[in-house]
Amino acid sequence: MPLSIFTATKDSYLDSGRPNDNYGLVSPLFIGVSSSSFFRSILEWDMSRTDQAIPEKAVVIDAFVRQNRVDISVIPPSIRFTAHTVIGSWVERDVTWNHRSRVVSWSSNGGDFNAQEYGTRDFPASAGLFDLGSKFVLLPPPAIPLKSAVENAIANQNGIISLIFKRTVESSPSVNISTESINGLGGAPPKLHVSWYIPSIGRASFERASSFRPSFDRPGSRMWR
Repeated sequence: MPLSIFTATKDSYLDSGRPNDNYGLVSPLFIGVSSSSFFRSILEWDMSRTDQAIPEKAVVIDAFVRQNRVDISVIPPSIRFTAHTVIGSWVERDVTWNHRSRVVSWSSNGGDFNAQEYGTRDFPASAGLFDLGSKFVLLPPPAIPLKSAVENAIANQNGIISLIFKRTVESSPSVNISTESINGLGGAPPKLHVSWYIPSIGRASFERASSFRPSFDRPGSRMWR
């Protein structure tokens, strides 16, 4: 089964406690809530990149984002976060809680994004790689797989997809995690994985030949890798 893997082309995080500060060239990124701030990470991928580009007639089977949690704080159970698609463009070196670029504000502070949740899941319990968005993981409503957002980006946005990652409920307790950015030194920048097939070849043959095997990211969640 063909698999295209895209490293994020730009990323940053938004901090409500420092609403005019930019973090586009730093690592790590933050997602969550503290006693004084909301943290939302914002990332973008370019799926038109020629070495991994998905063919025009391809059908997307699945998509997920793989990130690397780098902190070791203890996370209470059932603290969830999710992804939303960003509305409009933003500038990595200028983006803040209040602004999408140096001179243009967000319509709503904290970023303009669609209400639909993609790939909602619990915060990972420990440091290391974690995935969000696969259709092979049981998602809590109203979340849906990231696949549909990827399909829309390919069809209508020249293969550009931007996502904001945030706590589903931005309230107490004060819990946040940090993840490696594209400027990090851990060797695991955020990556978008997209599996696809060409209809003329046939989906069934790919699925029968697939070497993907189930693994378990946390109890009750089935993941394919």
